[in-house]
Amino acid sequence: MDAGHHSSYVVYRLIQFFTDLVLLREKPQNLPPSTALLGLVAVLYVALNTVHMHGVFPTPWHDFGISLADLCTILTAVWLLLALKGLKARWLQAVTALVGGGVVIVLLAIPLSFAIGKGGALTPVAEFAMLLYWMLIVWNQIFIGHVLRHALGISLLAGIGLGLLYTMLSGLVLQSLFGPPLAAGSGS
Repeated sequence: MDAGHHSSYVVYRLIQFFTDLVLLREKPQNLPPSTALLGLVAVLYVALNTVHMHGVFPTPWHDFGISLADLCTILTAVWLLLALKGLKARWLQAVTALVGGGVVIVLLAIPLSFAIGKGGALTPVAEFAMLLYWMLIVWNQIFIGHVLRHALGISLLAGIGLGLLYTMLSGLVLQSLFGPPLAAGSGS
């Protein structure tokens, strides 16, 4: 197998792994503990979330800043949760799983956001996209719960509860740092 083919295969396997993880068919502990992989998915996560939030905040720098701050809250919150349970050794795989799965989620969210549009009357396509977007938001909470269940050794329901608590608290922290999003239709 030549280097180019091997690289393509590795990328394919990573995409497949993170997709299976989001679909709850994989476990975070099956990821290699790799800071390079965390770095790769973290860059993708921030870049794609910046694109996803285009027009939600006053400037692209706000979009980038909130995406970066969101990543930092994930890294910190998971470290704190694992430290409380004496499981800090699981941090690298847990955050790589959450951030890599977050890349899959945001890749699904971007086209739905564009289909929904900003302000104005909703078309049938936009209404359907909004329904799918809300379903994706719910599934994201289940995915977070799945990763936390394995990282913390708790039930899926407890993991989902912690995920919801994290989502609410991080939303409050990010809003206190960057202010509320723009009203629908007032973005660029």
